[in-house]
Amino acid sequence: MTYQNDNPRLLLSILWVFIILNFFARDIHELGRPGMLEQMISGTIDGVIVTEMLMLIGAA
Repeated sequence: MTYQNDNPRLLLSILWVFIILNFFARDIHELGRPGMLEQMISGTIDGVIVTEMLMLIGAA
């Protein structure tokens, strides 16, 4: 199968879906880690205090 003549928008769409599904899989996997939910509720994850600025930087 060759991708030389394929639409680049199709390839970018497929890659975007792949990345989004990986984010979801990782988030679900992290929630299953012992103690992770309690850390998220407390606002401190692995010793890092999650502030609004840190969340804004992470979203960007």
